[in-house]
Order: sequence, then C-alpha cells, then structure tokens
Amino acid sequence: MLLVDGSSGFLRALAGYLEAQPGLQIVGLAHTVEEAVLYARSGSTPDLVLMDISLPGIDGLTGTRRLKAALPGTAIIILSLLDGEAYREAARRYGADGFVSKATLSCDLLPAIRAIGTR
Repeated sequence: MLLVDGSSGFLRALAGYLEAQPGLQIVGLAHTVEEAVLYARSGSTPDLVLMDISLPGIDGLTGTRRLKAALPGTAIIILSLLDGEAYREAARRYGADGFVSKATLSCDLLPAIRAIGTR
C-alpha cells in the first residue's frame, strides 16, 4: 500500500495505524502526486494507494487519473476532509475505487480497504 498525503504527521500516524493491522503492509509514503508517480515508475507496484484529495501541486483527483494510467491494476481510495456527495462523485469520475472522509477514518477506512480486496 502506498500512502500519499501532504502532511508528514498524518502520513506517520496513518502508516502506524495501518501497519498494526494484520495483513496490511505499507510499501511507501509520498507527499505529492509527483513523488507517488516516481515511486510507481520505480518498479514497486502497490496494490492500493490511499491518497488525499488536497495535495501540494497536483491535486489528488488529477493524481488518481495519472496513477491509474501508470498503474492500471492498482486500486485508489481518496481520503479527504472535504466530504459530501460532490466530492465523492468527482472521485468516482476521476477513477477512484473508493472515498473515505478523514472525519470518519477510524471507522470507515478498514472496511473500504477490505471491500477493495474482495473485488
């Protein structure tokens, strides 16, 4: 799993939380879409990317489209403090496989990851 978020503190906290879950492995951390694409091109193909919608430089929606082009078999879940049907619909239009509000991360993230794994 590759984690992409502009906040180093959030990335560390999320990575720690996910690494404590059985069966989940973090393979990389990125702060920008550019870093995530470079990681993807390095030959390390994550099965899942968790990406914030609000990133420095290229936003997570555009980043979803770019990563899907580079890694067509990789699932992407958008994470965001910006919630609402308009954001969820935009994430779907850009090719995201899921959307989780950061406000409900503690109860919604693991089920969303499991749902991706059962596809």
